[in-house]
Amino acid sequence: MIYNHIENRNVESSIMQLKSEINNYNWLVLIGVLLLMPFNWLLESKKWHTCMSHYHTITLRTSIYSILSGITCGLLTPARIGEYFGRLLVVDAVMNKASLYSSFLCSVAQNVITLTVGIIGGIYFCSQVELVDISSETLIISNVVVVILALLTYYYHGHIIRLLDGTRFYAKHLSFISEQKISTSILVRLLWLSTLRYAVYVIQYYGVLCLLGLSQNPIMDITAISTIYLIQSTLPLPPFLGFLARGEIAVLIFSYFSYDPIFIMIATTVLWVINLIIPALLGIMIITRSNITKAISS
Repeated sequence: MIYNHIENRNVESSIMQLKSEINNYNWLVLIGVLLLMPFNWLLESKKWHTCMSHYHTITLRTSIYSILSGITCGLLTPARIGEYFGRLLVVDAVMNKASLYSSFLCSVAQNVITLTVGIIGGIYFCSQVELVDISSETLIISNVVVVILALLTYYYHGHIIRLLDGTRFYAKHLSFISEQKISTSILVRLLWLSTLRYAVYVIQYYGVLCLLGLSQNPIMDITAISTIYLIQSTLPLPPFLGFLARGEIAVLIFSYFSYDPIFIMIATTVLWVINLIIPALLGIMIITRSNITKAISS
């Protein structure tokens, strides 16, 4: 699909237009997008630190190192599942269970926000461009049900986990969840931090669109971005295929605005490099200094 879009465009003309847009635009936008990257991962580090501190004494610096090593490992696995194990490389083995559980909660909290905001934005976007042939009432009701179920699962996940009570696996790996239950206040805090992190993602995406001269209607652009993130979150793909899928989704959604697909691919690539590749390179340096055998031993 991407190849077909690019094949039908005058690439040289698009590149000339891109140079014109960047030369005429304030470079502070790009600097702002870059500066939001450490803030983004600082928020994720704070989320993980908030959970971990409930079980063990841990510094925010260690949390940041753990998150960066997780990004590196996540790039090598489908759905970035490697992030869970990458975070273990920095902490002591005694913290492994708490680390995996904290990573799980942080991930669920972020997905709840992505789902909730994405559904709201998606409903508005679909109503404006007629993306799906479903009545607004049906779309709203069905998605409200999905959000409610997601929130119930998040807040009452402990009850679901306790269904395994009595099993050897529960006794060995999950009993600490009931013994040292995460408070509701912590769960709420994770959602707020996830909301801030989601806002950072949206601002970065919108900033890159503005930098490339693509933004026409801020509200439609933002709802389109939330729709893209919603669809992305449902695709458990390996890193390279995930990157291509992101481009495909973005080109599809923004095709309703007649944005140049080459520019959309550039925007997707810029965000991918800033938010994943650069932190992953930092993570490599952290991993090389870690005792992997000690970290993953039980």
